[in-house]
Amino acid sequence: MRYPLLLLALLWAQRHMCGTDLYQKELEKLYPASIENQKAIDDLLATWAQHYIGSSQQRTGNDCPESEYVIPVVVHIIHSGAGQPDSIPPERVYTQLRHLFDDFRKRPYSKGYSSGVDTRIEFSLATKDPAGNPHPGITYTHYTAAGLSSPTIILNGSGANASTLKSNVGWDRNKYLNIWVVRRICRFASGCPAAGDVLGFATLPSMGTSTDQGVVVATDYFGLPTRGQTATHEIGHYLNLYHTFQGSFVGSGVCEGVNATNCASAGDRVCDTPPTNNENYGNARRQNTCSDSLPALGGIDRPDMVRNYMDYLDDPSLDIFTEGQAQRMRTTLAIQNNRKQWQSSNLQATGTGEWGRLWPNFALQGCEQPPCVVCPEQSLYFISYSMGKPSTFTWEIRKGNTVVRSSTDGPCATMLAPSIPDTYSVRLVIQNQTPTPVETTYTKFLVVRNPSNTASYPFVEDFEAATFPPPGWIVVNPDFATRNSNLTWQRYSSTGRGSYGGSNASVRVRNWVYYNYGQSDYLITPLIPIPSNAVNPTLAFDVYYRAVRWGNNNNISILYGDTLAVYISADCGNSWQLLYQEGGEALDVTGQAITSTGTYPSEVLPPQGPNGDWRRKRIPIPNNYKGQNVLIRFENRTMMGNNLYLDSIQVANDQSITTGISLPASDNALRFFPNPVQNGEGVLVLLEPSSRDFTYYLRTLTGQVLQVGKIPAGETSQKISFRDLSAGIYILEVQQDGKNQWIKRVSVIE
Repeated sequence: MRYPLLLLALLWAQRHMCGTDLYQKELEKLYPASIENQKAIDDLLATWAQHYIGSSQQRTGNDCPESEYVIPVVVHIIHSGAGQPDSIPPERVYTQLRHLFDDFRKRPYSKGYSSGVDTRIEFSLATKDPAGNPHPGITYTHYTAAGLSSPTIILNGSGANASTLKSNVGWDRNKYLNIWVVRRICRFASGCPAAGDVLGFATLPSMGTSTDQGVVVATDYFGLPTRGQTATHEIGHYLNLYHTFQGSFVGSGVCEGVNATNCASAGDRVCDTPPTNNENYGNARRQNTCSDSLPALGGIDRPDMVRNYMDYLDDPSLDIFTEGQAQRMRTTLAIQNNRKQWQSSNLQATGTGEWGRLWPNFALQGCEQPPCVVCPEQSLYFISYSMGKPSTFTWEIRKGNTVVRSSTDGPCATMLAPSIPDTYSVRLVIQNQTPTPVETTYTKFLVVRNPSNTASYPFVEDFEAATFPPPGWIVVNPDFATRNSNLTWQRYSSTGRGSYGGSNASVRVRNWVYYNYGQSDYLITPLIPIPSNAVNPTLAFDVYYRAVRWGNNNNISILYGDTLAVYISADCGNSWQLLYQEGGEALDVTGQAITSTGTYPSEVLPPQGPNGDWRRKRIPIPNNYKGQNVLIRFENRTMMGNNLYLDSIQVANDQSITTGISLPASDNALRFFPNPVQNGEGVLVLLEPSSRDFTYYLRTLTGQVLQVGKIPAGETSQKISFRDLSAGIYILEVQQDGKNQWIKRVSVIE
């Protein structure tokens, strides 16, 4: 969908924005053929994308994630004079290149490590100029020498001067990605504010001439600690990404690219980015402005992905590229002639990639937040996330200056954890074709457990003690370096709001304000010894959760239902077996989500005082874990729904699990017979009729709802079928007005 420039100007008002669409309009006026050229590229990519719709992984199967494409970069600083604020120091450029690495490579322990993907694309600051001479990869040009009358770029209309800048300053576009940094960028000469109104702009592969190719970023949004994502966004355009609101642009209220038929040819032309009907500003939030059914996302309408780098949120809230976007960028690099700077011969000529600057980083597989707690002699898999395509690697686990373990295996190395419980540092030394190795040390990175420090069996944790996490417990917050740094498992204390109102504390994740759809957080127990003679070892815990189904005039109604999953490990966390998983309305303690058509409902707190609103989950522990020390891991996977509460976590023999239900199983008002059930049918009897409906739930011992029914107002009995159920124990629960009135165990026998 195309809009007249005057309409765009009115709709954009004076908000800071990306100028790529406006710049594209200017270049299309000058070079009309570029419209058809870009359409041909998009059609080719659409054909390719249709072939891969629904695929979740098209990159190489290599589980050692090195950069697949390295792009040489030169940065041109356009300034007002030495010592002026727009004559930024080289350190700002180095910081920006590291931002790009973190964002495009989803580097662990960085802001870029969120719920997106690793694109395997890297940007390398040139160390050679076009003539092959050594060069820092940064040029400084006074704005007058760049042909400008002021340090200002005007994108459109009278006074448009971006092409003037690029004609006077720049290196070979087929060898380098040129990035120009200039004090002020404005949409039009008239009404240009002092700080400008555009943060940056870029060229799509077909736009303009070869001279026009590259990225321009405003000085105040380049290479600063909390302002580094403008370059990420604009380079996304340079690699052929559109805005996530493309086609629905600027107040149109239109949604494009919403299903399998058109997701590759309309909107942003990516089939795993939920479209949004407008550009989004400010902080991350919950919204769903388009009804979509993208196969790559399960064909289910998903919330808008406002945290995507190709939207407009403030930099601290941007941290997602999707797999579809990564595929589109990588395919553009593979097929587009003016985006093939990554070829090895050019990397050598420009002094980049394996002939360029090094920046060592690494992660430990399975550890998403240091310090990484491991067991003695545990097998550890270290992964290099290093800039500069290093070819030699030296890995060391150290205690002080003593090397305890070492390896030279390569970018991914396996080492055994030290045998002595203690805290250790890890050092990585890398080298590429340049003569000088570079090293980094992560101090206190490893904590080796004392395996004799186990909890007791039976195990109970009620979180009543003020210390959190409790001794031996671990909280893992993978996106700790993002704006969500404080959103993870935390202790919640309020009088009478523990499980069933019988205690004061629990643990929770505030999904109600956790605007990072799909992000997981983990709570891990201490080592728990399961005796070899344990009888039906069981994990039990109490949960309180309410899902939300929400929509209003601006948001299409969908279910915001978070997920709880529980895992067990007998090898200190190297591998995990799923024991339990429920989410959405299946996890909701009522079986039905809160429904709202106005503002989003207030965050849910557990009821105060004795109540039957919590749910007890009982999960058998497989017999193969008997005689072993195990870890139990609780995963909260946020879908931005509502707070999830856990309490009274127990690991014990089944018959030793204490009940969390405080309501008496009274027969004064309700009865069920026969019990046990033998012929596949039972009867629930209400001794006195009521003016309101009763609702019954038949559940497994783990809380899974098998059947829901009603005793209508005025009636006194209801038959319940057990014919399709296996012999065993079930829970029959009766509610009125959403409150538990009666709970009873029912036995089913053959």
